[in-house]
Amino acid sequence: MHLDFQTLETMLGRLNSTFKQLARVSVYANGASILAKTEDELHRLKKFKLHTLYMGLESGDNENDAVAETQKLIQGLELEQTVFRADHSSNIIPLEGRFPKDKNRLLTQLDALPRSGHLDTKSPGRLPWSMWFRINRNLQDARR
Repeated sequence: MHLDFQTLETMLGRLNSTFKQLARVSVYANGASILAKTEDELHRLKKFKLHTLYMGLESGDNENDAVAETQKLIQGLELEQTVFRADHSSNIIPLEGRFPKDKNRLLTQLDALPRSGHLDTKSPGRLPWSMWFRINRNLQDARR
């Protein structure tokens, strides 16, 4: 997405004309590359089937930092009709939801992690998948 708009539009146009059955195109992006495009340019790229922007956020020193960063990111998102996924294998926990409907649920899940006692606060450690599912199940049980 870091390419200028004209280059992206040309590339997407060629992809669409070469691959008649093309359903969608996904690219890697960051905040600066998205903000460098106008709203009109983003809409035009979408018409060329630009569908998914993958963004990586990797600045935390440990699991608590990563959780706090993800919470801050989600809190600041004001999205409509958007699928949010943080499900890369390097993520502490897998997150998936639809905005705006699932925003509070995602924040509640993240808020429960530091209090769970299962995060490694002294190193970049990993929360095992089985532990995540146990925490998530406890949250669901608590809501009932």
